[in-house]
Amino acid sequence: MTPRKAAPADTPALKLMMQASNGYERPAARAMIKAFAEGWSVPADDHEAWVLEADDGAIAGFYQLIPHTDAAGAAHQELDLFFTSNAHQGTGVGRKLFAHMRQRARDLGARRVIISSNPESAGFYRRMGALDSGVTPPGNGIGWERPRLVLPTRLRRATVEDAKAIAILHRLAMRTDLPWLPELHTPAEDLAFFRDQVVPNQEVWVSTADDGAINGYIALKPGWIAHLDVHPAAQGKGVGSSLILLAKARANDLQLWTFQGNARARGFYEARDFRLVRLTDGAGNEEKTPDALYAWHRSAA
Repeated sequence: MTPRKAAPADTPALKLMMQASNGYERPAARAMIKAFAEGWSVPADDHEAWVLEADDGAIAGFYQLIPHTDAAGAAHQELDLFFTSNAHQGTGVGRKLFAHMRQRARDLGARRVIISSNPESAGFYRRMGALDSGVTPPGNGIGWERPRLVLPTRLRRATVEDAKAIAILHRLAMRTDLPWLPELHTPAEDLAFFRDQVVPNQEVWVSTADDGAINGYIALKPGWIAHLDVHPAAQGKGVGSSLILLAKARANDLQLWTFQGNARARGFYEARDFRLVRLTDGAGNEEKTPDALYAWHRSAA
């Protein structure tokens, strides 16, 4: 299944999908979406609607993007509509459609996508990498507050196909930033580690440059940042910060280890509210090099 641009002839089917959606079960929500759908049609201007068809040709889901420009002149997109048919929920259609939406927004020059979410759908968007940024107040026919989220278009969930690029980046960062560390593994061993252990078993996210190349990654385990590396050429440009923000959005507490001699990394974490827990002589790590444990806890405010 490959998404395609919606055509005017798709309007009736998309209206029915919205009106039947089980994401609007509350009476007020059901009335709102029915009234909205009645007056909606596939856009013909600079708004974009894309559909994903199932193998039998039925439309399994669709989304609509609306372009915006902020006060500084930076382009972003608004995810105005995102629906998966009731029959195709839980089948991967939403994830595939969302991945296409993220790439399409990026192709259109947007660094972020703004999402005012149906409250029942906010968890899905968070799992896909969107970050909470407040609430959208009632208005435009909607009588309740909605979670407001921001999706960075240059962050995405890693796949096993990314393992080679991640392994190469990891090795480059380690050799460049920590040349004094003993080199214990070959490139082939690095690849096997990321391909067979890290990517399948941890929550790995990658940051990508304008050409799509991976310029940073973070690997998360419950309560831990297991790995975080940024390409030397991308350091100091917000890549690491965006990955840390994503990690914080997905946890209330985080811990991580770094080497005591890595002053740049320690300063980076301390500037982002990680606090030193303890120093060790390194007997517990593979390199037998003095390390430092840091922790972050979400404030109650």
